Amino acid sequence: MLLQRRDPAEYLAALQARRAEFYPEVEAQVRAILAEVRCRGDEALYDLTARFDGVDLRPVGLEVTPEEWAEGEARVEPELRRALEAAARNIAEFHRAQVPRSWFITRPDGSILGQKVTPVDRAGIYVPGGQAPLYSCLLMTAIPARVAGVPEVILCTPPGRDGRLHPAMLAAARIAGVDRIFKVGGAQAVAAMAYG
Repeated sequence: MLLQRRDPAEYLAALQARRAEFYPEVEAQVRAILAEVRCRGDEALYDLTARFDGVDLRPVGLEVTPEEWAEGEARVEPELRRALEAAARNIAEFHRAQVPRSWFITRPDGSILGQKVTPVDRAGIYVPGGQAPLYSCLLMTAIPARVAGVPEVILCTPPGRDGRLHPAMLAAARIAGVDRIFKVGGAQAVAAMAYG
């Protein structure tokens, strides 16, 4: 294996010289998706899931049911489950060390100064689909939210052509403490989590 050693100043200059790419046609498509989800809600999500993911979820719904979740989890090999659990423990341990703490001091004049750290009420996480289940992305986004004290974690991830999620994703979601899962992908998933 060949490691490259670069001058740090040279490397930084090369990074700073890169230009940001801008794709106006992509931005226009995303804006249209956002507007559609904002105006039409779940109906837009059904239509967009059919369009982009090739599956009609109207018969089964957008949200993973408790039965579907349990059935998928049961199909995960014990060795993979143990690996997911070990990864989850490591991720949680790392993030527990990072949690900012509230602190306060009382000044001689009686004034109180400090910082109160409070988690948000809900976190929406998005894990893209693809050729393989990205359960590591799920663990690395849901677990920090739980460690931070977020009471509700919602996952959006696109379904397969059969309208289901990969069993490993369902197992990872349970291990990570996800509360609800929606079979929605792309910009429409982000819009749904943003607009409700």
